[in-house]
Order: sequence, then C-alpha cells, then structure tokens
Amino acid sequence: MGFRIANIHEYTRFLAIDLWSYRVRASVYSLSDGHLTHEKSASTKQSRKNFLDGSITDMQGVALTLEKVIHEACSNIDGIPDDIIIAFSPSISIHDSTTSQYLRADGESPISMNEIDTMIEKIESASLLRAREKARREHGLTHDDIRLISSTLTSIHIDGKRVTNPIGFRGSELRITVLNVFALASEYNILRSIVSSLKKDIISLVPMPLLFPKVIENTERAWEDTIYVDIGYMHTTIVFEKKWDMSSFETFSFGTKMLLDMLAHAFPKSSYTEIENL
Repeated sequence: MGFRIANIHEYTRFLAIDLWSYRVRASVYSLSDGHLTHEKSASTKQSRKNFLDGSITDMQGVALTLEKVIHEACSNIDGIPDDIIIAFSPSISIHDSTTSQYLRADGESPISMNEIDTMIEKIESASLLRAREKARREHGLTHDDIRLISSTLTSIHIDGKRVTNPIGFRGSELRITVLNVFALASEYNILRSIVSSLKKDIISLVPMPLLFPKVIENTERAWEDTIYVDIGYMHTTIVFEKKWDMSSFETFSFGTKMLLDMLAHAFPKSSYTEIENL
C-alpha cells in the first residue's frame, strides 16, 4: 500500500530518515495543528561495506548505522519516536501516472482525505499491472515481484478548476492524477526488515525523486516548468515538472562515486580520504 494522504496527520511525532549509500541522516519532527516543526538532526557516514552499486549488502551494518544516527538525533530531547519516514533511491524504480475522474454523489459536501484515499486505492490495482509489464519490458524482471511504495497526487481539478489541496472544497466533478512509484519487492522487504529490527514502524517509504519538487515549491525558485537534476553518490536522478505537475523521472546508476574512482586511478598513491578531499 502506498503512502496515503491521511497518514501523516495521524502522527504527532516521527523520525525522517535520508538513507543514502554514502551518508545517512536522521531528523526528528513534530506535528501539531497542521504545523510541522523540526526538532533536531544528525548525520553520519555509511560504511562502504554496507552498500554495493547502490544496493544494501549488509543489513546488520545499515541497521547499526541507523541506530547510531537516530540516537544522536534524539540526544537531549524527550524520547525517541517509534515511527519513521524513509527516503531512499531504489536500484530500480518504475512509475505509472494515472488520471481518474468521477461525479460525486453530493457536490455540496466538503471533500475529505478519506474520499481522496478511496479514489487512489481504486486505481492502484490497474497501475500495478502496467508497472509489472513495464518491469518485464524495460528491466527483464520475470521472477522478482515489485511493490508499490508511494502514491502521490500530481494534479487535482474540481469542476474544471485546478487546486493544490482538495480537502474542504465542494464540487460535483473531481479529477485527480496520481503518480505511483514501485520498487523491487526484495528492496522493499529489506528496508522493512531493517526498520523492524530497530523496533520501529514505517509510516512511508519515499523515493528520492518525489522530494525535489517539494523542497522548492514554496521558494522563489518554483517555476511552472522545471527540470531537477540530483547527483548523488551512486545515483543521478532527473525529474521533469510541467505546469507544477510532476510528469516523469529517471534514475541512473552513476554518481559522484564515478568521479572518486577516476581520481583514485589518476592518483594511485593517495588514500581514500585524500581522494574524497580532492
């Protein structure tokens, strides 16, 4: 099941984790009356043995790193939250965009989060079938299953009028576009196992590409048509946004590690730390 709109409002305090193959970062957030407050953050470097080509190879090592950074982020504050949102870069991610439209039985009643969640749920099955076909066609996946990890509203119209948040609006005709993101079941299960070993509960797994538009949507740099380029340690992600709607994204398996490898070849007598400094 993907990340539902209503989920985040059911929590008062939670951890947000950026799980990268180079570093891991933990932040503590609290939610009160719809206002999100950042309490504290911490980050630490990942051990190189924990990841290979961007994929987790040592579950216990990643769990220990997460435990360390969580305790550091929660030091000198009241308790450690039990719930976690994790942002990560899947080695293979498949996305499917679907538009759904229907006439509401009562156009004068306010639109609720549960109503939107129900619409999203109805289109998930068809989206999963298309994603599995795409996985077979583009990645040759015939045995490994895929799992839905995120459902994101990218466009909302009420009676033909564009809105950014439908909650509380009234109208007869509701049309939404949902971007569903899928990842390998093996990666999905690994992350769930790691979080379970820490005795924490997952609110949501969030693919990195979905974060970039959110980061700048309330800044002066938010434009109608935008291309986001994020160069990470093992992955480079490009996100395309048109008229403030995320249309597509692509994740490529190369990043700054390629530059580190080139520098290591050019300076064979330098240590890994010296190469990083370069």
